[in-house]
Amino acid sequence: MARLIKHYNKPMSVKLTIEERIKVGEDLTTTLGKIKDEEARSAEVRTDLKTRMTRLESERDQLSRTFMRGEEIRDVLIRVEADDTRELVYEIREDTGEVLTTRIPYVEERQVELPLADTVIQIPGEGAVLTNSDGTVIISAVVEGEDPIAIGRPGGPLRTQGRTRMTVGEDGTEILGGEER
Repeated sequence: MARLIKHYNKPMSVKLTIEERIKVGEDLTTTLGKIKDEEARSAEVRTDLKTRMTRLESERDQLSRTFMRGEEIRDVLIRVEADDTRELVYEIREDTGEVLTTRIPYVEERQVELPLADTVIQIPGEGAVLTNSDGTVIISAVVEGEDPIAIGRPGGPLRTQGRTRMTVGEDGTEILGGEER
């Protein structure tokens, strides 16, 4: 009889039993599912990566253009001023003082506002003077006739001696030719 030298394993084709085939089929199904999951995740990552790269490239291009020009678009405060003596309106940049446009006033811009007076004083021989709180004269008028002395505030009547030519109405408007109040 022959003498045994050694045992060793060698890969060779072996027929599977039914139980072994079922187990291999289950493993194959699990592995195919994992592959599909990884492919879907890979597609999502590629789409996300492509979106991020597109956004970054756009930002790079915008920054490059801004750097090359040395300027960018920003909101700037514009002041609109009216020159009533010349009947012109100016639009002026607040940050630089640059006059952007000069035009004629729109209809709604043509209404001149009269400042409200803090005090109305009638002085004999000089007429009426309306001043604001810092003493600036707003309106002065000559009163014909008796030169009454009157002192008042907008929204109330003038206190007078004799007949007045001017009073201050309840809404702060001037009323000419009023009676003593």
